[in-house]
Amino acid sequence: MKSYAILLLCLAWLGQAQGVEIYKWVDEKGRVHYGDRPGHAGVEQITVQPAAPRQDNDLREREDKQRKLLKSMEDDRKQAEQARAQAKADKEHREQECKMARVRLKNYEQAGYLYADEGDGKKRILSDEERKDSLEKAKDAAEYWCK
Repeated sequence: MKSYAILLLCLAWLGQAQGVEIYKWVDEKGRVHYGDRPGHAGVEQITVQPAAPRQDNDLREREDKQRKLLKSMEDDRKQAEQARAQAKADKEHREQECKMARVRLKNYEQAGYLYADEGDGKKRILSDEERKDSLEKAKDAAEYWCK
């Protein structure tokens, strides 16, 4: 009986979606045989329909966990990508500020004297102490941005 059930399951698994035709016959010694072709006397035709796939709760739970894990991984990937993009933008900003600070420092060091804007289009030449303070601030800015 076990072999009959196993055979039917195997043939159903190998069969087409519409169903499988299986033939059953008993030989002269009384043994039951099964086959896919009717070639023997006293053949009985059996049609086996494939079983519908069953959904068990464990499978659903695993699928739900898998979906959650995949979503979490996708969220992590997006966050990492955003962090990389932000780090790249920060680096580019820092490089630009560094370049401007170095140019400003070079200009301050090479200038014969520095001006301060008084408003109304008027400029005032900085005193030696004000020039020294401006030069220190320019050095500090270059150090800060060019770390």
